[in-house]
Amino acid sequence: MAQTKLIIDTLKRELRKQGINYRDVADKLGLSEASVKRLFAEYSLSLDRLSQVCELLNYEIADLVHLM
Repeated sequence: MAQTKLIIDTLKRELRKQGINYRDVADKLGLSEASVKRLFAEYSLSLDRLSQVCELLNYEIADLVHLM
């Protein structure tokens, strides 16, 4: 769980840096903003969803792991 938390915390930091908010993520994932907030709060992003969010950042998952 520690690595999952690190990856999602890094993802949140990078989203903030690029000015991407939960509404943008929700639109990309086809979810409500509340659902996205819950996914981040519970650290429960699937690899597929993680990959989709990384696309918003123009990152690969490997880029995110490198930033950890």
